[in-house]
Amino acid sequence: MKGLIVRSTTWDNETCQVGMPGEGVSIIINAMERDNHCHWSVGGYHPKEKKHWTWKGGTLHVGDEIEMTFAEFEEATPPVLKKPHTCPAPPEGDSPEMWQFKLETYQKIKEVLKEEGLI
Repeated sequence: MKGLIVRSTTWDNETCQVGMPGEGVSIIINAMERDNHCHWSVGGYHPKEKKHWTWKGGTLHVGDEIEMTFAEFEEATPPVLKKPHTCPAPPEGDSPEMWQFKLETYQKIKEVLKEEGLI
């Protein structure tokens, strides 16, 4: 299977092989600041199981390092957590209301990116 080999100083340089058999890889790394701490995790969504898989994560401090390498391997490190997908399903179809919602969302995101100097 193809996936990511992830190493982090937050795990004492332990490595984790992150991948989903038969599904390719959909990996998300989030760094979020909460309560004056920055947390991160590695996870993805397995569509056949309809579950979110989480491998590892932790608290980040200035100077911590996260290294990822795209690789092919026989077996992934088992996820530490599998939880059901709970996000609401989007409405079906291409109604005018849905297109208006999508347009407004796009405009809001575009404005934030401009304000941050990213576009």
